[in-house]
Amino acid sequence: NALSGGVSITGVVASFPNLPPIRSALVSARISPDRIYLEPATVDTEGNGTLQVSGDYSLTDHGAHVSFSPVDFSVKQLRNTLEAWFDSAPALGAFRDGLITGKLMNDHGGVDESAWSGQFRFSEGRLVLPGLAMPLTGAEGRVEFDTTGLDVDRFSASLGGKSVSATYHRNADSNGPQRLHIDLPEADLADLESALEPALRAQSFFARLGVTRRSIPAWLATRNLRGDLVIHRFSTNGVPLGALRSHLNWQGTSILFSGFELTLPAGAIEAHGRVNVAASSPHYQFTATVTGYPWKGGVLDAQGQFETDGVGTDALQNLQADGMFAGQNVSLGPEDLFEKVSGGFHFSFENGWASLRLANVQASEGNEDWTGEAASQSDGKLIFDLESSGRQRHVVSTLEPKTVDESSALDGQAAVR
Repeated sequence: NALSGGVSITGVVASFPNLPPIRSALVSARISPDRIYLEPATVDTEGNGTLQVSGDYSLTDHGAHVSFSPVDFSVKQLRNTLEAWFDSAPALGAFRDGLITGKLMNDHGGVDESAWSGQFRFSEGRLVLPGLAMPLTGAEGRVEFDTTGLDVDRFSASLGGKSVSATYHRNADSNGPQRLHIDLPEADLADLESALEPALRAQSFFARLGVTRRSIPAWLATRNLRGDLVIHRFSTNGVPLGALRSHLNWQGTSILFSGFELTLPAGAIEAHGRVNVAASSPHYQFTATVTGYPWKGGVLDAQGQFETDGVGTDALQNLQADGMFAGQNVSLGPEDLFEKVSGGFHFSFENGWASLRLANVQASEGNEDWTGEAASQSDGKLIFDLESSGRQRHVVSTLEPKTVDESSALDGQAAVR
């Protein structure tokens, strides 16, 4: 005859290596001819919160289903417990601390046939993610996952003291891209570089010196991510610039920016390009367009390409930029107002200071057109040498984007002979 009925055990204590004992005041099970069903049992642990465990086991195909229902339970203790009983729950891998409420389920169909699924919310979390130099703290959000993928929404945390909000989606298909949307109220370029340093720069001493090639970690080599980044108040070196929006496609050591928009207090910058992080420091190649930028009392538009290597001040010192510009109503000196001015430019720090060279300059002043070139000096002065109908004109201006009236440091002057 088939066995059926029920059993109850009081004062259950389970012990695992390197884990505090797990206790339950009462564990009850129902037995049928083909299945054993474990009724929900409350597990008592040394921490706060509660954890209920239930499940069933098939006597015919030996498949098992176990459900864990934590309420404000330690995510660290839950993760360690699940790993001791079964295997790693993929949705908990990044957690180091925090509280979790929800349900996690494990279906075991035989040897090496274990599948996790669940829905839960978390709070007070500390997460360690590959590629970030510092943990995410004070994290909270919601997670839903199964064998087809993982979704995180309503996520918020602190990264290096700055607030961050995000959503995340990952398909089970290893060939499909992960999708990430990040929203930051404010961020400085230096903060972003510090947070992403493991991805941007080689971590070994000799690779940073250029003695050996960079060793690409597995998490970077296999990265396949499409994302959007929004920074409402973006700055560089503490100087506010405006709102930034960007679309990126990160595959391995190549980060492609298909859209980059920076809305300045006056004017805007749009760009697209690529960052390569295969070497000891990142290499940047971008094409950018500047529109409506205020300069010398007028408005400046420009487009061109720039290239550089490194992070922080190194990236600035290695910068090379070439392109074309056009301006309207530009005051280069106290008596030098040009209705239109245009030409080509080359910018670098090749001599240790901001070096700007302008070629094929076309400048219109009233009914007179001037042509020539210009170059900056180490003291910040921008010297124009212009010609019109055999007449020479020498204009001294500055690189500062201020008008003559706004800055007494302009010290512009002109001589025509």
